[in-house]
Amino acid sequence: MSRKYYINATSSYNWLGPSVGIIRSEEELIKSLHKDIGTNLNICIWQREKFILLTYSDYLKKRKRYTYSALKEVVAKSKYRVIVKSICFKLIGKILRFSGKFLTKNSFIKVTFYYPFKNNTGFYNRFFSLFLLTTNYKALPSLSLFNRNLNITDTTNKTFDFLSKGDIFISIGLEWAERYPSSFYFLKKKGVNVVTFVYDLIPIKFPSYCFTNFSNEFSSYLINIVYGSSYIFCISNNTKNDLKNFITEAGLPSPEIKVITLGVSDFKQVINNDVKYNQLLESKFILYVSTIETRKNHKVLIDAYLLGLKRKIELPNLVLIGMQGWGTDPLIKKINSDPYLSNKIFILNSVEDTFLVKFYKSSLFCVYPSFYEGWGLPVVEAASFGKLTLCSNTPSLKEAGGVYMKYINPSKPDQWLQSIDLYSTNPTLLSSCEVLIVNNASTPSWQETSNQLLRGIV
Repeated sequence: MSRKYYINATSSYNWLGPSVGIIRSEEELIKSLHKDIGTNLNICIWQREKFILLTYSDYLKKRKRYTYSALKEVVAKSKYRVIVKSICFKLIGKILRFSGKFLTKNSFIKVTFYYPFKNNTGFYNRFFSLFLLTTNYKALPSLSLFNRNLNITDTTNKTFDFLSKGDIFISIGLEWAERYPSSFYFLKKKGVNVVTFVYDLIPIKFPSYCFTNFSNEFSSYLINIVYGSSYIFCISNNTKNDLKNFITEAGLPSPEIKVITLGVSDFKQVINNDVKYNQLLESKFILYVSTIETRKNHKVLIDAYLLGLKRKIELPNLVLIGMQGWGTDPLIKKINSDPYLSNKIFILNSVEDTFLVKFYKSSLFCVYPSFYEGWGLPVVEAASFGKLTLCSNTPSLKEAGGVYMKYINPSKPDQWLQSIDLYSTNPTLLSSCEVLIVNNASTPSWQETSNQLLRGIV
């Protein structure tokens, strides 16, 4: 009897914008797995406190139907958009401040019992099942804390009623804010092979880059999947090492951990004759594709450009493609208010793949000064177009870019200025780098990622 595969498509199914980051990974892997195993792949989503099954065609229809660009056009045409945006942000801020004064039942249990004892690994491991129950209240009616022979099957009947022993359940999306990862432990005990991904450990290694207390929430999520996974796939050796260190320091039992290489989307088949952005595309520019947030280190590029202005060095335009993330309002304000920067640096939000192709192809080269990454997919995407990327000299980006990209200290604006100037004014040097990338750099497809995943689940 052939294996049955189930993949959790919740994150991409509910996503309203263009496919980026983890959303793109989930969506592309679903498509590739469907090509590999066809009807043996079942798609499910978390809805109303349980997983439900849906068809592959229904999944694709939803992904095509809701695009952020359509919503953006409606908002952009409204003369009240600035007022509405301001009111929404103020309202959300007040709600968060008000809700922060009170502890929910779940938060009270975590603050009182979980966090104080999480460093006491012996105590923690002994009572881990109790922690699972408190974070997954749906399991409480079917379990008795006074019954030594807990009925694991009943635990998952409501949320995973379609899964049986021997099935494979794959969950690789934005799960840390969801309730269901706390049920993976019981699902694994039921005999289901639970497969999860770890992209990075940024909230734990660099909590200052995240929302307050997100590090604690992310730690809870990691502990859930460590206990609940049959296999964990990390997107780089760097992430694998970080995860192993976390498991060792927390005193957790380790599941099988493997490394998987993320694929590159087949952008080259995308054609768009729209003249949108043409003026910018015809200019001399370099490209940075990334969410705009503190960790991504856009600041070093701004500092490099201001230093170039001071030294009277003419630099190409800089195009930033990505959504604005947390804590970057001062940075955006600085770009928009400075006469020089506002005419040199262009920020484009929610650029669809059809236009992203044009920007990759038309750019001189790309930059990626991020302080920390799990992998660095845009670096590999740039390589698929034969483009050089100036990267931070961090382990994961070196792993992604290999010997074909150029690496710079992310904290040195002067070095970024010198490198940007060097490669933007020396076409022969740049061309030699591009030839090397085209002829040698590895740009795996998502189909290869799918095959690697299936081979890794034994």
